[in-house]
Amino acid sequence: MRGPIQGNGGEIHVDAENVTLLDGAKLSSSSFFGGDGGSIRVTARDAVTIAGTRQDGAVSGIFSNAQFGGNSGSIMVEAQSLNLDRLGGLFGEVSGGAGIGGSIDVDVARLLIEGSGRIDTTTRGSGPGGLITIDASEWIRLSGRQDDFNFLSVTTFSLEDGSGPAGTLQISSPEITLRDGSGISTSAIGEGDGGVVDLRADRISLQSSSITSSADLGTAGDIYINGGPLAPGSLTIQKPPGVTSGDRLVLDRSLISTSATDGFGRGGDIVIDPEIVLLRESSIIARAVGGAGGNIVI
Repeated sequence: MRGPIQGNGGEIHVDAENVTLLDGAKLSSSSFFGGDGGSIRVTARDAVTIAGTRQDGAVSGIFSNAQFGGNSGSIMVEAQSLNLDRLGGLFGEVSGGAGIGGSIDVDVARLLIEGSGRIDTTTRGSGPGGLITIDASEWIRLSGRQDDFNFLSVTTFSLEDGSGPAGTLQISSPEITLRDGSGISTSAIGEGDGGVVDLRADRISLQSSSITSSADLGTAGDIYINGGPLAPGSLTIQKPPGVTSGDRLVLDRSLISTSATDGFGRGGDIVIDPEIVLLRESSIIARAVGGAGGNIVI
């Protein structure tokens, strides 16, 4: 919906054996001037593949956004496999006003992100960023960057021109692997707070990669790896129902961190509950500059 008249974006439903978006192809639902963005639902009995850019640099992807006070719509992908490569991705954004970011929900057996592919939600207003939920019944693998300028990640943002909190990340799979500069993160660049990163997996392996939550002026979000929030005034883990201890967490030249980098915001907690933790030239850090640093509980 374009123009000066307020209205809601339409919904998009795709149901097919395979869904492929290449070289700048996209599905998009947008609204302007206070209207809400429409939801996008893609169901594939086999694979969804999104990859590549047009000659003008426009990336392939599924997009939902709302501007000037509206709420952005949700994006839902259900398939056996979701493959994101060469800058392709899933993108939700809300900007201007108090609109709420729409969620991105991925329900697959296998998720593969390569070549600076991305899943991200962004808020540029006072409203919160959207929730990202990923449930992969077999595995999740993030590997490789397109170049030195484009990062590969699953991310929620609150940008410098907004004050709303970044969205939460909830990711579950038997096996999560990050390699070669990939990352899972939530970041508040302006006045907003960072979101929570909640990972649930039997085996998590990072090689030259990172899991981070950060805020410039606000409070950094917590990171839970088979964990949950701490009880007030203690280091007792309050796990949500159904969350069990993982098998192992392996960090090789990698980083898990929460940080409040400016102002008086508090650093987020890091709560990890695997049977085995292995670190090689790696760090687990909770820090703050002007406020209190977060707790680390393993």
